[in-house]
Amino acid sequence: MHEKLKESGYFNVDPVLIDYERQIQTRYERKWKEMGRHTYFIRAEKVQKGSIERLCQGVEDVHVKVDKVLQKNLESLAGFEMKGRNNRFFTVKGVYKDLLEDRYALKVISSDKGFEQQYFVTVEKKKSGWVVSLDPASRPYRTPGVKWSLREIARMVSKE
Repeated sequence: MHEKLKESGYFNVDPVLIDYERQIQTRYERKWKEMGRHTYFIRAEKVQKGSIERLCQGVEDVHVKVDKVLQKNLESLAGFEMKGRNNRFFTVKGVYKDLLEDRYALKVISSDKGFEQQYFVTVEKKKSGWVVSLDPASRPYRTPGVKWSLREIARMVSKE
């Protein structure tokens, strides 16, 4: 953390203090000290404005429409793994079919620069075609990796 703050150029960072004694301690500090663990104190002062890449972006509805879905493509996604740019990764852990309707659920795990999330993607037949979207029951952060996994899944289930 100390190095990241220093490297950014936006902060003046004091040296890290180990086992710094504060007048008021949190219960976690007391617990860690009782366990013989070290505590660390970092003081950083922001000295410059700047922008950073935000990994977690909004809560807007994320979906992709496709004209057709090939069942063989859907079924072949179980166990599928894909690596992308910027240290992104996703894997489809399972594909589940709704027995009553033209709808599927895919259990997906994605990683965005080490930030890992699990969620379900639904592939559902609508009047206007098929929709690949995040299942409303799972509410992952809409990171670039989550959006990318949705686009890639939509592309793969609809290709000939």
